[in-house]
Amino acid sequence: MRNKAILCLYLIVDSTRLFRFFTILICGLLLSGCDRYSTKPRCSDDIRSSLLSGFSFAPNGTAFNMETSLTWYRCLAGTSFKAGRCQGSAFQMNWAEANRFAADLTEKSSVTWRLATQQELQSLIQPDCNNPALNTAVFNNIGAVNLWTGSSSWKHRSDYACTIYSYNGALSCKQPKASLHPFLLVTEQDAITR
Repeated sequence: MRNKAILCLYLIVDSTRLFRFFTILICGLLLSGCDRYSTKPRCSDDIRSSLLSGFSFAPNGTAFNMETSLTWYRCLAGTSFKAGRCQGSAFQMNWAEANRFAADLTEKSSVTWRLATQQELQSLIQPDCNNPALNTAVFNNIGAVNLWTGSSSWKHRSDYACTIYSYNGALSCKQPKASLHPFLLVTEQDAITR
């Protein structure tokens, strides 16, 4: 009987240790998974010259990305680039209107402008900062907005398209195409000299 009591006591103590071990393990895993919610520095506070090194700039407000060979208009559509800053109010358009605006601009400017794909827009995201997570040394005055991409939703119905949330770079392909959002324009042509 004494051996059974010792064995029961051992199992109780051992199960308490086991419970404590799993409790610590679960808490550790939960806490380590929360780093995506940790406070990151503001990208606008981190304007380093290295952020400019992959781009060449033109006075017309375009920036050529040497890594991707894409030329970006540095401001949201509807705003203009003056004195090194984006000025004015950005257009808020639905997805079809935004694509139509790019097509109309192409017709008038002889530069093939379009909405960026989700991969192209995500290439501008700075993963170590936010608010906005865009490279603010190149794209200033954007703020925290959902930016249309030229990408339709691949998983959802055809009336959805993808946006990138400029605050943290999050992708969402569940945006109704009828909703209104600003957008950036990109071209594969060298628009620097135009």
